[in-house]
Amino acid sequence: MSSTNSQCETFIPLLDAFVDGELDGSEKEQVASHVQTCEQCKAQMNEIEKLKVTLSSLPRRQMRRDLADSLDSVLGTVDQAAASQPAPAAAAASSSSSSSSSSSSNVIQMKGRRRWVVAAASAAAVVVVALAG
Repeated sequence: MSSTNSQCETFIPLLDAFVDGELDGSEKEQVASHVQTCEQCKAQMNEIEKLKVTLSSLPRRQMRRDLADSLDSVLGTVDQAAASQPAPAAAAASSSSSSSSSSSSNVIQMKGRRRWVVAAASAAAVVVVALAG
């Protein structure tokens, strides 16, 4: 049973892409083969398929034009701010005079940038909710 669990750790992250038809080649074949022999992954895949059917049956709502314009404006501001941020390698080179490895500098920079992106996305979500009323 433990070998199945370790295999499941490999295949579970691929189930959504498999259901959506986004996998190709050997990856698609490997997931299909695993799901045929693993009841746990087969059950999870069935849940994903049910969710996909349920979501596709929901009515689609049209976004109000003023909300769409506001959202475009906020996202444009976020894009401009992201473009003005220095590239991780350039920021690491300018802020570090030590001889530390470039891979550890890049990791630190990506963490900081990820926090910024999360903060910007959160701010955009607040604006959308406030405008949607």
